[in-house]
Amino acid sequence: MVDDPLFRKGWLSAIHSQYVVTDPTVDMAIHTADFARVLLGRRGEGSPLRFFGGFVDPEDESYEMAAGRERVEEAMGIEVSVPEYIASQRIKDPRYGKSRYGVMTTFFAMEFKEGVPEAGDDMGLTLWCDLNEQLLGLVAPEHVVLVQLLLDYKQKRLAK
Repeated sequence: MVDDPLFRKGWLSAIHSQYVVTDPTVDMAIHTADFARVLLGRRGEGSPLRFFGGFVDPEDESYEMAAGRERVEEAMGIEVSVPEYIASQRIKDPRYGKSRYGVMTTFFAMEFKEGVPEAGDDMGLTLWCDLNEQLLGLVAPEHVVLVQLLLDYKQKRLAK
């Protein structure tokens, strides 16, 4: 059946007429209680810093669960608070290139409680960074918008 030209034509037509979708992801900012520092990761030597996160899995029951799972996979050896919603944001993920598909992340804050961070999964390094405007120039281009959201969140939280 697969070698049938009509089947192939129908299959290609179905693929090309699918609705364009946005894949759901989660990212998290692991910060100190005073918001002075944030824990970031680096995938490989010389790669830009980035927030921990990843795609929502079909087994995840909520975005908060996905954030907790990704945190355990990528920033191991630490205890953090439950995820607190910051915002959702479309991300210009370079993996999608010129595709019409895209990524929408749900961004969470998690307060660092204790432990020694260790990189896991696809992260090669964890690094504590000062949480200020200089961070805008240190992160991956697709995460600059998340730094700005975190700086706004920090300002609102410290104003309370």
